Amino acid sequence: SDYGLTASIWRRDLEAGLIERRELQRHEQELDSIAVARAEKRRLIEECNLHTIVRLPQGVFAPYTDIPANLLFFERSGPTTDIWFYEIPLPEGRKKYSKTAPMQFEEFADCLAWWNNRKESSLAWKVSAADVAARGYNLDVKNPNAKQTLEHVAPEVAVARVWEHEGE
Repeated sequence: SDYGLTASIWRRDLEAGLIERRELQRHEQELDSIAVARAEKRRLIEECNLHTIVRLPQGVFAPYTDIPANLLFFERSGPTTDIWFYEIPLPEGRKKYSKTAPMQFEEFADCLAWWNNRKESSLAWKVSAADVAARGYNLDVKNPNAKQTLEHVAPEVAVARVWEHEGE
């Protein structure tokens, strides 16, 4: 995969002092895929300030891939303490992006407005670097503020509810 090459290039540039800041786009699957990636994420968090991850809507790189993607923003200013996540939703009424209907710059407006005045919301949340480390450096942190459409219950509870409903 190109992940190792990309990681090697930015690591070399950071260590050589050639760059102070770099933005990378990585597919969500690659964020927690193999041990090498885990080690690179650990180094990113411990040696750089990974301050923001912007989650792009699914299909933003269609037709090449429908895998959700992220923009990672970090600086060579010391270790990470907290990581802000911002989730850009699909516009209302839109099911997905395509080559002929790509994501538009205007769809970043809410994210750009939030950028300099960060507060938790239904689209933004903050996670400590310690929490990410405790999760094995998995950067696929679900939005805790998102509206839940499904309630997850134990199977025995679900069966009891069905029996209860049947008895009515």
